[in-house]
Amino acid sequence: MGPDAQRNLADLWCYDIPAGIADSAVLNSASSPLGWRLVEVQGVVPRPRQYHSLAHFPGTAGQLVLFGGAHCNPGSDCMGDVHVLTVDDSEGADTGGTAVAVVCEALPIEGPIPRYRQCMATGDGAVYVFGGESFKPYMYHNDIWELM
Repeated sequence: MGPDAQRNLADLWCYDIPAGIADSAVLNSASSPLGWRLVEVQGVVPRPRQYHSLAHFPGTAGQLVLFGGAHCNPGSDCMGDVHVLTVDDSEGADTGGTAVAVVCEALPIEGPIPRYRQCMATGDGAVYVFGGESFKPYMYHNDIWELM
């Protein structure tokens, strides 16, 4: 939700974690670049939403899968779209890993009934979606879908 709690956002944020994070010397270092930053997304940017799922696609160096969600104010408009966000941090190699390029594309696939509040997990080279809730028809789901 936006700062006024009246609108959904379609932004992507990245939390920078330096190498050696488990080392307390790194955590206490003044030069440690811990923190959130807004990342510009290029391509087909998904509609603003809430209650969606995002997971790393297994077997890829930098692909995230976005599924579902809803626009709940006013009423409810559930979404069943799938987007792949390809993350390329090679631009940041010379700047300590702070530059990230993200390109997003929509996948034209059929899948589960549009829903929100579902769970998403990865394993065995696939992404799994379980459960969730839909508005039209209003129901709770107890199914599992696989994206390979």
